[in-house]
Amino acid sequence: YQRRVHGGGENCEYYAKGALSHLVEVIAECLVKQSESNPDDWNKASAAGTCLCLIAQTVEGEIVPHILPFIQSNINNPNWRYKEAATLAFGSILDGPSSEVLEPMVVQAVPVMLTHLTDSHSLVKDTTAWTIGRMAELHPEPIVQRYLQPVLEGMVKTLEDHEPRVAGKACWALINLFGFWEDEQDSSRYPLTPYFPTLVTALLKTTDREDANEDNLRSSAYEALNALLTSASTDCLEFVKQLIPVLLERLQKTMSMGVGSGTERQEQSAIQGLLCGALQVSARKLGDKVAPFTDSMMTLFLQVFSTRSSTVHEESLMAVGSIANALGKDFEKYMQAFSVFLFMGLKNYQEYQVCNIAVGVVNDIAAALGQKLAPFCDEIMTILLENLRAYELNRDVKPVIIACFGDIALNIGGAFEKYLQVVMAVMNQASAIEVPENDEEMQDYLNTLRQTLCEAYTGILQGLKTEKPDIFLPYVTQVLQFILTISQDRKTDEPVFRACIGVIGDVANVFGKKVQQAMQADFIKNMVMTAANSQDMETASAGRWTAEQLQRVLS
Repeated sequence: YQRRVHGGGENCEYYAKGALSHLVEVIAECLVKQSESNPDDWNKASAAGTCLCLIAQTVEGEIVPHILPFIQSNINNPNWRYKEAATLAFGSILDGPSSEVLEPMVVQAVPVMLTHLTDSHSLVKDTTAWTIGRMAELHPEPIVQRYLQPVLEGMVKTLEDHEPRVAGKACWALINLFGFWEDEQDSSRYPLTPYFPTLVTALLKTTDREDANEDNLRSSAYEALNALLTSASTDCLEFVKQLIPVLLERLQKTMSMGVGSGTERQEQSAIQGLLCGALQVSARKLGDKVAPFTDSMMTLFLQVFSTRSSTVHEESLMAVGSIANALGKDFEKYMQAFSVFLFMGLKNYQEYQVCNIAVGVVNDIAAALGQKLAPFCDEIMTILLENLRAYELNRDVKPVIIACFGDIALNIGGAFEKYLQVVMAVMNQASAIEVPENDEEMQDYLNTLRQTLCEAYTGILQGLKTEKPDIFLPYVTQVLQFILTISQDRKTDEPVFRACIGVIGDVANVFGKKVQQAMQADFIKNMVMTAANSQDMETASAGRWTAEQLQRVLS
């Protein structure tokens, strides 16, 4: 399996194919060895299901004739163990065989699964909801085209199951189903509109269950709600607007929760994070239509930032980023109060995910405010530069910071001049990093770093182009030397190569004849020619554009 699916160093010999009949016989025997006392514990049946999943991914369609007789003969067996085992077996082979093989089986299976959702045994219902979720994830068309209403009705009913574990599986199934229409804009192709209010109500009701803390049910229900909101087409935006006051009221109530113990604080933080996540998705979906609610949202988010939970800070920061994207320059009125918490997030080395998201929010705010960000840039740039020097900050954040320099420059234009010298020195230092050739993880990191360096160079060039392009001219040699180094590295990946081509084109576009001599270098001509003739459409397009810029410079 590791060789077949994950591309291990040796070819897969497919030994499993020759032993399929024997393997499936043993697996079928183990599938009926379920544990009733602790169904979530690792046992023979769950191990057998996992093994069957891996075999199906390895041998693909060849698993079907071997396991199908077991499924067909037991899917309606009155003995719950055999019924659950057959359901698990079917769910386990859904990833591997082609859609052409499986979709006819899915069409036949959905009505059976809907019946199983009302079975008297909780493990049958649990596995059935999981199997429907697998079908929705891997082969959604039969559900969407034939069974949408009964499946939605079945899932909504299952959300009320007395077992939180079963209700949680229903949430997961809905998440996968809603993902079929992720960010759908065309209301004519979005069939969930008639069900939207019912689904929202059912999911909110699930988050309020007394046992919602068990089996991550509350979290699963909010994730399903977010998936539904993300899928919403334009004709559902009024429903989304109506939901925001409900979410704000819930977030307000968390501020007065009793938090005497550590467990209570954790519960408060978890609920606040989930609500901030739902508000973030709502704001992103509504765009500028969220404006009537942003005062209330920002007031509550600023209160949330006073807590010490990194999870809440992550979700609330992303929500503020969505508001900035929605409001554009009108976000300025919140910036003074929010900047205090933004700076705290940027300085949070210990919880680097918070720092990483805070850098992303800087990008959002820069795009929203443009030159109105300039009054806050001294503090932002100081913190970002200190972060790059901080040994204790997780290295994965540092490429994100470098890319952020480009976003800031692109949006504040000539005001970036005061930071240019130190930023270019830092970027020159970063471009000289070397990693061991046999360390694939570090090679991936180096490619990511180089791509973000290119993106930053592009952002700075484009930001300075209108007002003060010539202040970048002394650094052209530095940029081209960096690109030369990349051209000589055989482990450079396609995105980095394409980004280099873009930077060459930007330099030629911004400076024209001033860089004529530098643009005559053979490595530049070779890279651009290779790009223009690439089989990769994006690279070829970038190569053709850069070739046009070079032609103007060299003619």
